[in-house]
Amino acid sequence: MKRPSILLGLLLMLAVSCREIGPTVDLGLNILRVDTVYTESPPAKQPITALIEEFTGVRCVNCPRAHRLIETLQGQYPGRVLAAGIHTGFYATPYPNRLDLRISEGPALELLLGGTLGYPAGAVNRTRFAGENLLLLSDQKWSSHVADLMDDSASVRLEMLSSGYSAATNRTEGRLRLRFAAPVNSGPTWTPLYLTLYLLQNNLLDWQLDGGGIDSQYVHRHVVRRLITPVNGMVLNAPDYRAGRVIEIEFKHNLGNMQPLPVWNDCKWLAVVHQNRNNDLTMVQAAQFPFVTN
Repeated sequence: MKRPSILLGLLLMLAVSCREIGPTVDLGLNILRVDTVYTESPPAKQPITALIEEFTGVRCVNCPRAHRLIETLQGQYPGRVLAAGIHTGFYATPYPNRLDLRISEGPALELLLGGTLGYPAGAVNRTRFAGENLLLLSDQKWSSHVADLMDDSASVRLEMLSSGYSAATNRTEGRLRLRFAAPVNSGPTWTPLYLTLYLLQNNLLDWQLDGGGIDSQYVHRHVVRRLITPVNGMVLNAPDYRAGRVIEIEFKHNLGNMQPLPVWNDCKWLAVVHQNRNNDLTMVQAAQFPFVTN
């Protein structure tokens, strides 16, 4: 007589842990896919992270001021402020026989975020704040907008389940998990969320123009070495984003002829979950993870 209850229990377990496998996105060097989708008990909300996507360059005389401001904000709000340094445009033209810190997607990323009339400029959580017409703002406005976010919480928790680099295949790969603590984009106007994944590197020694001239021993931090996802982000395919929804993403990226090859101990992953609808790119949450070599 216990068979019906056992069968019911099995069915309930399957319903809760049912995993859907999404389509693979093959972008040449990259393979990305939503690997599994299921539901579980919702996690607790976390404080939201403030992310500054900073457009910068080695020939930008005012950019070191912005770099120092980011360090100040990170000290003021420990663990709550992240940064992605995107070297692009005229001011990022490398000096002769020096490192080229640019990425090919730089101009498209700047265009996606609305463009800017000058450097340094950065988007804070890809948010258009009250009184601002642009997403990319002068560094002189970053502090107040970061402070505006410090009382906010995030509806999504991000976890890096595994990651690393294999010298045998010259490939980075990993698995990322998103856990929804509260519903996002619910209702009849439901639209998908997107993931943007950066590979960052710290402690890159190269020239940098500063107020006193060229600093030949300048230490560049949170430099975007690769954009793993498409410029617009990777769509997070799921039936909905209810509380308790879990999405796991598999990614693989072949480095190709990357120069210089990253120093992996200085590298981090930066994952950004954001909107992408009607010019609304607002960030839902971002998280940074250490890099592990195989």
